[in-house]
Amino acid sequence: MARMPPGAFDGLRTKLQCVPFNCLFARSVIEEVVDGTVWCDNEREPTFAHVIHPYGMTLLLALSANVNLAALKKHVDGCRRTSAGLWMQIHPQDLAAEIDRLLDADLEPAGPAPNGVAVQRHTRSNFLFRPERYASLAPMRAASHDVELRRMTAEDFASFGVSVSPRHFWRNAAQFLAHGGGWCVARNGEAVTTAFASFRMGSQLEIGVETCAEHRGRGYAKLGASALIDQCVESGIEPVWSCRKQNVASYELALALGFSPTVEGAYYHLPRVPLQS
Repeated sequence: MARMPPGAFDGLRTKLQCVPFNCLFARSVIEEVVDGTVWCDNEREPTFAHVIHPYGMTLLLALSANVNLAALKKHVDGCRRTSAGLWMQIHPQDLAAEIDRLLDADLEPAGPAPNGVAVQRHTRSNFLFRPERYASLAPMRAASHDVELRRMTAEDFASFGVSVSPRHFWRNAAQFLAHGGGWCVARNGEAVTTAFASFRMGSQLEIGVETCAEHRGRGYAKLGASALIDQCVESGIEPVWSCRKQNVASYELALALGFSPTVEGAYYHLPRVPLQS
C-alpha cells in the first residue's frame, strides 16, 4: 500500500464529483481542509483509493473495473489493527456484494448501534433540504426561561465533551468559526446541545448535532439545528444532512426539519481488531 501525497489528489477531485451521495468529509481531506490520509494499492496504476478523515469516516473509491481485492483486504485488516474503528462508504455501490464477501460482513447487525468485533454493514441515508417544507414549519423557540440558544464560541469548541464534537472535524477553533461555526443550546448556563458545521465546501454545509445523553428527548437538537439552518438560508448556503438509517433519532430529526431522504448506500463499520492474548 502507498500513501498518496497531496500532489496526486487532482484525479481524485474529479472522481469525487461523480459520487452520487454526500461525501463532504472526503472532499475536506482531498482539499486539505483537514489532515486526513489517502491510501492506494499502487502509485502508478491504482485500482482503488481509500480516503480517511481524522474523525474515522472513510470513502473507498474504485479507480478501476478490477479492484485489487487481495490488496484491499490486507489494507482494511491493517487499518483495523491501527485505528480505534472506522466507518466506510463505497463508490460505486455495486461493489457492496464483493465487499460483503471480502470482509465477511454481518448484514443483519443486532441493535441500532454498532457492536461486536465483526465488520457490520449498516445503511447510510442522505437527505435533500426542502426550503419550502422548512419554511412551512413553526419557528423553533426555547421552551422555558432556563434554556438559552446562542452561537458557539472558541471555548465551546474546546470544551464540549461529547463524541460528536466540532473539534474532531476542524484543525482549530478559528478555522471552525470562520467556516460556519455553530449554535449551542444551554440549560441553566450549561451547554447541553451543539448544532455545528461539521464540513463546509463551497455553498454546502453539513450539519452535525449532538446532545448530552441526560438531556435528550427535550427538543434541544431541533432547536439548535433550526438555528444553524436559519443561518444557512440567510447566507444562501445549502444545509446538508446524512446519517446512519439505524440512527432513528437523527433520521426522524432530519424529516422534522424539512429534509427528504434520497440516496442510500452500504455503510461498513470496521471495528478495531482485538489484541491477541
